[in-house]
Amino acid sequence: MILGVIGAYFASEVRMYRMVSARAEVQDKVRFVLTAVTQDLQLAGASRYVAENTTRQPVAVASVASFALCSATSPCVASVPGGVRDGFTARYVTSLRPVADACRSVGYSFSGDVLRRSDVVCGVAANPQELASGVLALNLRYVCSDGTEQDTAACPPATFTRAAKVAVYAQSSGTVSGASSASLTLGDAAVACPAEHVCSGLQQEIAMPNLKDK
Repeated sequence: MILGVIGAYFASEVRMYRMVSARAEVQDKVRFVLTAVTQDLQLAGASRYVAENTTRQPVAVASVASFALCSATSPCVASVPGGVRDGFTARYVTSLRPVADACRSVGYSFSGDVLRRSDVVCGVAANPQELASGVLALNLRYVCSDGTEQDTAACPPATFTRAAKVAVYAQSSGTVSGASSASLTLGDAAVACPAEHVCSGLQQEIAMPNLKDK
């Protein structure tokens, strides 16, 4: 009887440890995805390159040759609606790379529940790489300058894309016996957490300041 009590105690402690570990893992995953998406959306449309001159002082270069101005035919943000698993592409100039590679074309897409990210020089074919697995939802709603919200990044004429409301929902990579399932409601769709998995989600509105004058 004593051994049975001890065994039940340790089984409970192991389950609690797995629950805490799974919760920490999935929360880190959600924050990681949201951070990456936030960075790319905030940079979308950025067109100025900052380099050092002969005195090692920063100097702004107005444009980079490979960066085409944002337009209807060459958008700096293009949405790829996919229900609760949306993708998007964004173009911007970053001073963290040499000027020849400064214009970046970044894209997000899904293969099942694996979220992939491509980061290539503008004009080069996309090369998606795994960013995170177990992503149940990446939902984007774009906010136009007139206050309206829509699923696509192309706002009506005389307005511009001011922000994006982003929701990320993911599951733990491992199972936990007895973990209660939950769901996240995105618009008219409810995203269920698989049985015996721990799930977590975050929602955030991301400003896109570089598109104002585009």
